[in-house]
Parts: sequence; structure tokens; C-alpha cells
Amino acid sequence: MRRKWGENYDDDELNHLEDLYRGLMNTQNITGALQIDQAQKLCKLSLEIDNRIRAGDKEVDKFMSSYDKIIKSAEFTPKNAKNATDFDSFAEVAYWLEKHGKINKFYDDVTRDVIDESMKNIESYNQRLYINEGGIGEEISQRLNLLKSANQMEQNSSVYDIQPDFDPDEYDNEGYIIDGEEDEFEPIGGETV
Repeated sequence: MRRKWGENYDDDELNHLEDLYRGLMNTQNITGALQIDQAQKLCKLSLEIDNRIRAGDKEVDKFMSSYDKIIKSAEFTPKNAKNATDFDSFAEVAYWLEKHGKINKFYDDVTRDVIDESMKNIESYNQRLYINEGGIGEEISQRLNLLKSANQMEQNSSVYDIQPDFDPDEYDNEGYIIDGEEDEFEPIGGETV
């Protein structure tokens, strides 16, 4: 705790700081390093205010105004307080259900609604199309084999880092040289270049 809060606090003050900080973390929606830093500063300021009030210091107002400013800037208000009994996401709902013994079977081949019926109809249609349509089964199988071989060739070329011998200058000049002579470009209605 001394590493977190500093060396200038005694054990009671460190416990007070830590308890207040835990309370803020449990009750407020604190996200990000900036709000964590503001929460720690708010705890330190709260401890300083308490110490000054006990000592009878008259300059508590300066610290109170700083305290209020941090509360407003960090939005540590009842409006932004998190309710410990609420779920923030569906994952928390699922976790709670599993923790209490409810395990959902998401798909058990039972038609329950229009979407399940539509999915079965599409599967049946595709199956009939593949089996009964002459030649389409072979075309699909051939296409799958071509995709597999293309994928395998791509993986092999990346493993061995194969690059074709390609000279861009030779490629660019290929269209302009016929029998060792360069072609002349002649625009329409113009001069030979």
C-alpha cells in the first residue's frame, strides 16, 4: 500500500485510503487510467480534509472546493453509480445462469420457430440439389479440389518464398520491339514519334 499511496502515511491512514478507494471502485463506473488517477487523488484529498478538520484548520474550504472539482470532473456522482445487482452485458447474464445451474442447450435439432424451419428447408434444398442434379455434384467437388490445391500452392510458395524471375524493363519493351527493331508510334492524323 505504501508503494501505491506513498511513504508519508501511517498504517491507519493507508487503511482509510484503501477502504475509500475500494468503495469508489465498487460503486462508480471507473474506466481507464485517468479516472483511476482521479479516484486516488480524491481519496488523498478526502484524507487531507479529515486531518485538517481534526486539527481545527480554517483553510479547509480550499480543499473542499478541490474535492468538489475532482468529483465533478471525474463524474463520481450518484447518476453514474453502478448498481451491483444489474447486469452490464449478456455475458454476465449467461455467467449468472451457469453459476446457478442453468445450462442452455442452444441447438438440439428441434424446430421451434420460423427461423429453424427456414434453416431446415435451405439445408434440404441444398442436399437435394447436390444429390439429384446431374453434374452439379461433380462441379462442386471439382471446385473444392481446385480451391484446396490453390490454397496449398499459396502456402508452399510462402514457405519457400518463391518469386518468379520477372524483369519489368524486359516486359515493358517487349511490345515495342519487333525483330530487333523498335516500332514507331504514329498517332491518328499526326506525325511519327
